[in-house]
Amino acid sequence: MERFQNKVALITGVGRIGGIGAGIARRFAEEGAALAIADICADYADAPGYGMGTWEQLSKTAESLRSHGVRVLAIKCDVTRSDEVEAMVEETVNELGRIDILVNNAGGNPGSAPALMMEESAWRRTLDINATGAFLCSKAAAQRMVGQGGGKIVNLSSRTAKTPAPYLAAYIASKQAVIGLTRAMALELGPFKVNVNAVCPGFIDTDLTREGHSKQAEATGVLVADIVADKIKNIPLGRFGTPDDVAGVVAFLCSEDANYMTGQAINITGGWEMH
Repeated sequence: MERFQNKVALITGVGRIGGIGAGIARRFAEEGAALAIADICADYADAPGYGMGTWEQLSKTAESLRSHGVRVLAIKCDVTRSDEVEAMVEETVNELGRIDILVNNAGGNPGSAPALMMEESAWRRTLDINATGAFLCSKAAAQRMVGQGGGKIVNLSSRTAKTPAPYLAAYIASKQAVIGLTRAMALELGPFKVNVNAVCPGFIDTDLTREGHSKQAEATGVLVADIVADKIKNIPLGRFGTPDDVAGVVAFLCSEDANYMTGQAINITGGWEMH
């Protein structure tokens, strides 16, 4: 099945080979899309929880995607900087001809802490990455989509935007903002045939998730296997999700099968979240 032949997809946050962004990019490549994949590709040692990828990993992912016979452009971009976002979108259009699909996958949770102990800089940085980044990329891409007669935008929110958890105040606020942005832009862009939706993953088995479990085990003295087992108890389907699970839903939302869907926030949680 090649639903995206002659389509161009721009996906952010693809700099970790085992991450959700790479899984989404792989799905689009398998279905024939030309791709622009982007990541900040920087080392922020003072921002734990950001989970940034590297240029090396982004380049390897790009090379792997080209094996599907599609054009792939790798771009270094900090989505919190409007000048870099505009340059990323401009490069995509100049090199690949247009932009039909935007997936705002770039995100992070730097400096997570109880709200009363959270540094203001961590709060601002988290909202910048997750909410402002999605806004800047959507604005720049949608301007092109409107001019070409339509397009699809999918934003990565989170299950915690539906049902909060402790010690994630900035992350939850930012991911709720992503849902609000999704709905507002869906209303505004609907008349221009631009669909805007969000997905809300739960626990997804990525290297970043596994790193988080290791840190939790070190802090609590609980075995990683026990941490995972305790979380899986809350998931009716009995397992963590995979990047491919997320990619399948994102691909559906960007396909013609979802032409009459906009302003939605779809759970991808194995039944953990049904709200």
